[in-house]
Amino acid sequence: MTAATGSFTVTSTGTFAMCYRASGGSDSVEQSAFTLAVVAATSATAVTAISPTSISEAWATTIRLTGGASGTAIFIPSGSSCATATPNVGIDVSNNGIFTVATDGSYKLCFQATGGSDSIEQTGITLTVIDPTPDTVVTAIDIVQIIQGTSNTITLSGTFSAGDLATFSLQGTCAATTPSADVSSGPLTVSFSTVGFYELCYRRTGGSDSIKQSAILMAVVVTPTQSNAISSISPLSITVSWSTPIRLTGGGSGDKATFAAQGSCASATPDVTLDGNGDGSFTVASMGNFDLCFRKSGRLDSVKQDGVVLTVIAATPSNMVTASSDNTVTVSTDISIALTGSSTLIGGNDRGIFAFNCASATPNFDTSTSEIVVNLASTGNYVLCMQKHGGSDSVQQTGITLTVSAAPMAGTDPVAVFGDTRREFSLPPGVMHALLKAPDMLLHGETFEGGGPWEQFFGRVRVSSPDGLRWLELRIKPDIAKFNRTRAVRGAFETLEVIASGTDPGAAPVRLHGPGARIAFEFLGADIAFRTIQRNHNTRNPMIGRARRECMDIAGHSLHLFICSNSATEYYGVWRHLAIQYAHLDIAVNEVHNFDAVEGLLPELWGVRPMSEETAARV
Repeated sequence: MTAATGSFTVTSTGTFAMCYRASGGSDSVEQSAFTLAVVAATSATAVTAISPTSISEAWATTIRLTGGASGTAIFIPSGSSCATATPNVGIDVSNNGIFTVATDGSYKLCFQATGGSDSIEQTGITLTVIDPTPDTVVTAIDIVQIIQGTSNTITLSGTFSAGDLATFSLQGTCAATTPSADVSSGPLTVSFSTVGFYELCYRRTGGSDSIKQSAILMAVVVTPTQSNAISSISPLSITVSWSTPIRLTGGGSGDKATFAAQGSCASATPDVTLDGNGDGSFTVASMGNFDLCFRKSGRLDSVKQDGVVLTVIAATPSNMVTASSDNTVTVSTDISIALTGSSTLIGGNDRGIFAFNCASATPNFDTSTSEIVVNLASTGNYVLCMQKHGGSDSVQQTGITLTVSAAPMAGTDPVAVFGDTRREFSLPPGVMHALLKAPDMLLHGETFEGGGPWEQFFGRVRVSSPDGLRWLELRIKPDIAKFNRTRAVRGAFETLEVIASGTDPGAAPVRLHGPGARIAFEFLGADIAFRTIQRNHNTRNPMIGRARRECMDIAGHSLHLFICSNSATEYYGVWRHLAIQYAHLDIAVNEVHNFDAVEGLLPELWGVRPMSEETAARV
């Protein structure tokens, strides 16, 4: 079925039937499903008044049309005709409709009563549409922060007209707010129950809009932050442009803070959130003295804290230290290192640390003494990180490195190990050979064969004075497999034989009884102690059969070394008896004060001295 249209004029009111004749027909048939109600023409005085009579351009405004309930309406320019206008705004039962007029000017009202189809100009009804309210009418207010729940009188600055209206509204809500206070009658009295930032919404007289004033923002807060909320900070001094953790005593979770130029807290925005301990990480981009600007959780202010000042100093230079007395040390060993550098280095309370990465390291040793003592637990290549007194950074020093290597040693088979260098070597068995020469100490050793000429172990080691007149000799006991603790002499060595010579001029060598023996420092110019390895010690093999392993610890000016008894651990299971039979001595050199001052077989095998043809023949 297709739709058809036609224009009809009915001259009286009432209900009318629809009579229809199909094209080409001559009849007139009533259409039973359709009737037409004809109402009286809309009166030109149907609407007797409107309110308001003036609105803002392009602002959706509710207007009351007295007498216009349930009809439709439209405002058109005063020079236009209602006959060609179509009322399209519905009026509710309370006579209200929402109208938006796009341009300013004077407008007439065209109305259509309920059920009608006409558009009748309403006599005596005129709507004035004015320009939008500017967002710069109010230029300032005398109070920018008030306390929640308190009454405050606020004076506005700007050029106002009688009838202008204003109100404060939570930030972002002016469009839905109706200004209600007449600003021409004096200051505004306000009180707010909700904490937040408030904007000023303004409406010119004769308007219907609500425009946020761009220069105005007011804070409503709970009890303001106190100026003594923070009693102290730590540290008091940091490095410029370096993120530094600072503890604010008195601060807590959710509080915020920042450091600002002195006297500028009022315009600063605390933006670093503190944790439950009052800690936060701060970065200050310039040097000088700075106030602490603090804001308690839930507040909107920024309050300078009394007596709290942060000093920000220049970054630590990368050439603060120019030289180091050592560049190679042994892992897990105390070593004294002298640093050479700026005049402030010694006595200036600067700090340093050897680390793999300065960015994540915290300098912690004090350089105010002539030497520092370091003990590094991991092997590898370290750099020196420095921090000026009063700073908080950690800056790598150009050209200063420290190589930490595993303890150099000569052990089973025998093998010499130094860092990543590992060399097996052999010596004619049964003959004492020079192993190492240091300024204050000589080291000799004698090997014996294991299962054949392809396998050797140290069975005798001698440590002597440089002139060879005083010496201590360690030998592995030959009968360890027969050791019986219940029959052993109490306090005697179980796996070692130790002989001392040169204790008295012309005296015969002396056999030491056990680990409790004491050797005077003056004997070899070194601290010497004997140690027994207990079953509960954190070592893989504390025992050789039923006997306990034992060590001699000797620390002189040039060397610090251990000589220990050990089993041949490569033999186990059904060959376990050979592990005891080939019990031997291991040598571990924990510290060499100056590698340039030592020479001999072991330094050449470690690779710290040039290898001679004689040594090369032993490899």
